[in-house]
Amino acid sequence: MLEKDQHAFNAERLAVVTPEVVAGWIDLSPEEAAAAAAAAAAASSSSSSPSSSSSIGETISSTTSSLPSSLTTFPLLLERTRKIRELGHVLLRHFQGLASNLILESNHSAVELVRLITSYFPSFRDESLYRGELIFFYKRAQIFTGDVWAAYGKKTGSEHPFAFRDMNELTMFADYRVPQVSSFYSFIYLFIYLFIYLFIYLFIYLFIYLLIYSSTLYPVFPSEFACARRPSLLQKPRKKKRCKT
Repeated sequence: MLEKDQHAFNAERLAVVTPEVVAGWIDLSPEEAAAAAAAAAAASSSSSSPSSSSSIGETISSTTSSLPSSLTTFPLLLERTRKIRELGHVLLRHFQGLASNLILESNHSAVELVRLITSYFPSFRDESLYRGELIFFYKRAQIFTGDVWAAYGKKTGSEHPFAFRDMNELTMFADYRVPQVSSFYSFIYLFIYLFIYLFIYLFIYLFIYLLIYSSTLYPVFPSEFACARRPSLLQKPRKKKRCKT
C-alpha cells in the first residue's frame, strides 16, 4: 500500500478513513485498490478537520449501507475502522500528527511509552475485571513498544530516541506466541506424563507376570522346592525323586 501511496497512513488520512479504504489495504485487485484510493481522496476532501469521537461511529455506520457485499464480510471491519480513526484523531490533537513525537515524549522509557499509549488511546486499554480485581494486559501497547525498539533502537546507541533503557521492565506480551509456547510445553509435559505412566504400568505388569509365572514353576514351601525344581538344559536328565509325603 505504501508503495502506491506514501501518505496512506498519515494522521490526516487515518482520521477520516472509511471502511472501503481499510478493506482496500488487504490484497485486492488493481481496480479495487484504485477505487479504495479514490474513496480515501474523497473522504479527505470532504472533511478538512477531524470529527469528534462521538461522531466517528455515526459516520462509519452511515457508510455501511453502501458497502459491497464482499466488504461487509470483512472481519471486524467497523471496529477496525473506528480504532484507526481514533489513532488519527489522537495523533493530530496531541502529537502534531506524528507517532515519533509520541515516542520522543517517553524520554527513552519503554514503561513510560506504554503508559502514554494507554492514556491517550482508549482502544489500547485492554483491561478487565477478574474476581473483583482489575487486570491489565496492555498487549498491543507493549508489542508496539517492543517492535519500535527491535526495529530502530536495539542496534543503536543509548542516545537514539528509540533506544529504551528499561525494556526488561515490560511484561510478557500476551501475543499468539504465548499460547503456542504454552501448547508446546504442555505437549512435552503430556509426553513425559504418558511416558512415566506407561513405564509404571509396564513395571507393574511385568512384576505381576513374573510373580504368577514363578509361582507356577516353584512351589511356595521350601520342602517342595527341591522336588519341583526343573533340571537345567545343559545337565543330563536325572531320575525323578519321589517326594516324601
